Amino acid sequence: MFKSNFISSFFEQVEKQPLETAIEFEGQKMSYQKLSEEAHGVCAFLKRNSAGEKYIGIKDEGGFQSYANIIGIWMFGAAYVPLNSSYPNGVVDGIVDELGLKTVLSKKGLKNISSVQGPKFIDGFVNGELAYVIHTSGSTGKPKSVLLSHENLNAFTSHYLNKDKYDFDSSDRFLQSYDLSFDVSLFCFTIPLMIGGTLVLPEDKGVKYMTVLSSILKDKITVCSNVPSVVKYALPRIAEISMDSLRYCFFSGESLYGNWAKAWMVSAKNAQVYNCYGPTETTIVCTTEHLNILELSYFESAAPLPLGDSFECMDLVINKGEVCFKGPQVFTGYANSVKPKVSIHDDLFFPTGDMAFVDEKGKLIYKGRKDEQVQINGYRVELGAVDALIQKEFSVLSKTMVVSNFGKPDEIVSVIETDEIQILKVINHLKTCLPEYSLPGSIFLTASFPLNANGKLDVIALKTWILEKLKAW
Repeated sequence: MFKSNFISSFFEQVEKQPLETAIEFEGQKMSYQKLSEEAHGVCAFLKRNSAGEKYIGIKDEGGFQSYANIIGIWMFGAAYVPLNSSYPNGVVDGIVDELGLKTVLSKKGLKNISSVQGPKFIDGFVNGELAYVIHTSGSTGKPKSVLLSHENLNAFTSHYLNKDKYDFDSSDRFLQSYDLSFDVSLFCFTIPLMIGGTLVLPEDKGVKYMTVLSSILKDKITVCSNVPSVVKYALPRIAEISMDSLRYCFFSGESLYGNWAKAWMVSAKNAQVYNCYGPTETTIVCTTEHLNILELSYFESAAPLPLGDSFECMDLVINKGEVCFKGPQVFTGYANSVKPKVSIHDDLFFPTGDMAFVDEKGKLIYKGRKDEQVQINGYRVELGAVDALIQKEFSVLSKTMVVSNFGKPDEIVSVIETDEIQILKVINHLKTCLPEYSLPGSIFLTASFPLNANGKLDVIALKTWILEKLKAW
């Protein structure tokens, strides 16, 4: 088992291959030595200006500097807090207030920081407990600060650096498919920089899935991680391209469907493909299903693909239908709220809020969110069941939620991502499968769901869109 941490592994690569490329961005290259120098400069700057600070903000502006900032912050002994440039000012202000942020590093502010004479690595590194803070908004829109430690991150990276599972090496080129405010971004940059590989940053322009596909082809990417939406929107084109350079592909962040994965695997015929799962609180992902050896019947179903087995360091149990975890990847806690826990067989587990079951073949299948079990007019309604019925019958995606319609009673509303279906057919089908109290009061069609910066469904934006539709009625 690989047990080294990021900082020691990165500086081993600096010593071993200082002139090799650590990061590529828009035709420019940064060597391991240069990245080390920039990180030392950041550390020196923080020692002089931010002594005693536990959290350091980073403006997520892309480019080389963000990664020098992260490494420098870790050398300094603090946790980094990504501040997405798309965040509303009110959200940023809330994060700053909650964590007491005093220092926020930006690309512009550190333009010449490498000229600062930083300390030597051995003397300058402080072993801080916390590594990073990720904010999850859920359905409320109010950010919640999830605190992740170096111990959490080390447990995660140890899984991927286990040669018995994955054969990554210094020739691999990893694509950064995410903004730093999305936790899977850590997989994309920690693993290559620990093994002497290259991190490739795609152009920050155009449609997200197009930039991912373009970079895979143009930059000869060998390892990528994506949200399944990338495949969904690429389906019309994916049969026309061959992603022959890919050796490994990982999917996470939302449900991956069999027909999507099947199309991707035909195009990436040389790749080992994995479906992964894990909430932010369990450090990026902590289960994995190897799709290349998965029974073919799963790819013919309209249901989501299995979530896979838990990582070797993690214990997974299903408690009253809810996925619960225990192990070194489970987060430290929230900044200003209680860490949830549940006692199972006299042991404490983290309840994820995700519902799942084990099918007849022993595979873990996602069922929906616990908070999608709502009470309407005294009845318990499973919103995920409505979406599952629509998906299975019509092979389209839908999102069902409860909205408060301007002082009127709460209403179940379904939005279907298509403009080629008759709503009456959907209603009639649901009536044959569900009791009347579970039926949507309104059904809307949309050509495409609103997505956030990382390609996942933007639930807040969708709810706003629904309310505008209801108001217009």
